[in-house]
Parts: sequence; structure tokens; C-alpha cells
Amino acid sequence: MADNKTTAWVRYVMPVMVEVDYEHDQVLRVVTLPEKIRQDRDDRGQFLVYDDQFIRRHDDDQLWLHASSEAEPRWQ
Repeated sequence: MADNKTTAWVRYVMPVMVEVDYEHDQVLRVVTLPEKIRQDRDDRGQFLVYDDQFIRRHDDDQLWLHASSEAEPRWQ
């Protein structure tokens, strides 16, 4: 039986801010910054796209380009 999965994983980077009480060596709060999210790239500048088995796929194939464009987060 053929596997007809039509999913892909697209990797993003989102900054995280950590508030620390340095007098008591304690983390007080962790806050994400979703408005600063961006698609992650490798050292050659290519987007990081993976198939459903987490195997890296090159973003120059139409299937992976489409997945990459659809993955763009849309914040309300």
C-alpha cells in the first residue's frame, strides 16, 4: 500500500525573552515574541523544510516551496 502523506514541516525561529531575578537566581517569566517570528534558514540561506518523517527537503522543489509559503503564521 502506498503512503500518500501530504504534510510537511517548516521550521521557524521565534525570539524568547526570559525575565530573571539575578539576586535570587530565579527565572520569573518566559515570554515569546510572535510578532518577531521568521522562517529559519540554513547557513546557505535556504529555508528549512522537512517531510512528514522529518527528513530535510530542499525548498527549490515545487511541493516544498508550496508548503513553505502556506506555513506563514497568521496572527489575529
